[in-house]
This record gives sequence, C-alpha cells and structure tokens, in this order.
Amino acid sequence: MKGENMGFVKFRLLTVLLLMAFLICALPLSSYAEGKNVLMFLWQGETGAEKGFKDALGEEFHDQNINYTMLDCYKDINRLRELIQETDESKYDLIYTYGSTITAKVIKEYHKTPILFNKVLDPISYKIIDNWDQKQANLTGASISIPTDIQIKKIQDVFGVGNIGFIFNPLDKNSNELKDEMESILEGKGIELVAFEFNQNFNSLKGYMDRVKDRVVCIYLPTERQVVGFIQRIFSETNRRKIPTCVTSTSTLKMGGLLCISADYSEVGKLAGKQAARILKGAKPEDLPVLRPTESEIRLYANTSVVKRFKTELPKDLDINYIK
Repeated sequence: MKGENMGFVKFRLLTVLLLMAFLICALPLSSYAEGKNVLMFLWQGETGAEKGFKDALGEEFHDQNINYTMLDCYKDINRLRELIQETDESKYDLIYTYGSTITAKVIKEYHKTPILFNKVLDPISYKIIDNWDQKQANLTGASISIPTDIQIKKIQDVFGVGNIGFIFNPLDKNSNELKDEMESILEGKGIELVAFEFNQNFNSLKGYMDRVKDRVVCIYLPTERQVVGFIQRIFSETNRRKIPTCVTSTSTLKMGGLLCISADYSEVGKLAGKQAARILKGAKPEDLPVLRPTESEIRLYANTSVVKRFKTELPKDLDINYIK
C-alpha cells in the first residue's frame, strides 16, 4: 500500500514537473508575442534623432516592451557590411536605419522585415525611393528634406518678399531640380529666382554678386559638394557686400552664413517613431508615405557674428536661435 502511495506521489510530481516545463517553454513565446523587437543600425552612436524616435514609439507602446538591439557602424562602411551579413532579420519586428548610407545598403539585403529610415536628406538621389509620392514595398521613413515651398516661406518671413539669388553647380542633378522647383514657385508669386551657375570662376562670381546685391533679399546656397567645398570663399564675397545668405546646414552656417533653415532632428525622429508604431500595430510600410518636415519640425538659426557685421536685426517675433 505504501509502495502504491509512493508511486502515485511520484506520478503526480512528474506530472507537475512536466506541466511546469511546458509553461516555462511557453512563457518566452508569449512574452515575445507581446513585446516588440526593433533592430537599429546607427552611424555614429545615438543622436537626437534616435531619442525622438524612441520617445514617440514609447508613448504608443507604454504598456508593452520594446526591445532595442543597437548596431553601431562607427562611420565604417566595412563594419556596416559585416553587421548586415551577420544579422538575422527574422528575429526582429522592425528595422530602423539612420541616414542615407546605411539605408541604401540595408534595403538591398533585407526584404522580409519592415524597414523604416530616419534622417535621410535626399532619399531619391540615393535611390532609396523613386519619388515622394510613390509608396515603396516594405519601406517607409522620415526625411529631413524640407519642402521647397516651406523654405521659401521662411526666407520671406526673415528677409521679406523679394527676388532670391541662387548659386549652384550646373552639373549637379539635384541642384538643377531644386532650381527649377524654386523658379516655378517664385514665378507664381511674381518673384524672380536670380540663379548663377558656379564653375569655380571667382571673377564671374564676384560680377554676379555685384549685379544682384541690390536686387535680391538673400542668396540661397544648396547643400552640394562643389558649392560647400568653396563656401568660405563664397561667404567672404557675400559678407563683404552685406548680402544675406541662406543655407540648410548649421555646420555650413558657422563657416560664415547668415541664416540656416534646418529640420529639428529630434522632432523628425518623432515622426519616424509614430510611423514605426503604426507598422508594429499592423500597418504595412508600403501603405505609409515617406514623411517630410512640416513647419512645426523646422528651426531657424542665425550666425551671431555675421548678423553683427551686417548691423542688422532679424525679426524678433520669429523663434530664431543664434549661434556663434
């Protein structure tokens, strides 16, 4: 009898152990289903763009776990290639990519997991998307490219309504397209875009500036390699004539520009985070448009030393950040 009881006890104990083992195995699967796993490719550590992304995503998933796996390339293309090859995309619910270089590489290798890019300046030139309106399979994101009409509005807010100068590289496709778009918008307002094809001939450049110094409210300088490569010499000529300049990069502004119209990277990151939340809740990336900054995500910056040199005051009712 005693032996029978012991056998029954062992049987019950074995049953309980098997049930516990089953539950232990099942729990991770249940937790994995409830949580979300996000793979993040970074170029040079976490930036304000990632902070905004995480903040927005966290607000949407405050009652669920978001598990972030951070892969930092340390500005090394070879390391990026290795990380892509070593990573199993099937383990993740979403792949986040920072910037044009990383995004262009990742979309060529991963085709199953939704990809969301952030802080990409020109996704069309990098062949990340075909155009702003066309939706891409398994891909969406947020660009820091400010719509041209908003840039023009900001220029007019600061400098007033008038003709705008434009110095560009005629061999650069993007600059030509931007010129055409600005011309079209300004023409509709009865304003002229006074463009100059910069070919590193500084005598011609000086002549252009002498002609336009009293005809334009400012000169717009696109972020293009050849123009930026000679930007300090260009600023030397514009500042000597007290011609206001407008750029879209604060690093370029610090070299001698007067005004910068730039996207707030943290705010653009929040746009990307909201897109990510929609994907993790079931939306397909191809059904979500690529987002660009609206006025609420745009910031104005002015170079303090250049403003003082011009002995001018910018509109006080605008939220302008002064930097040295």
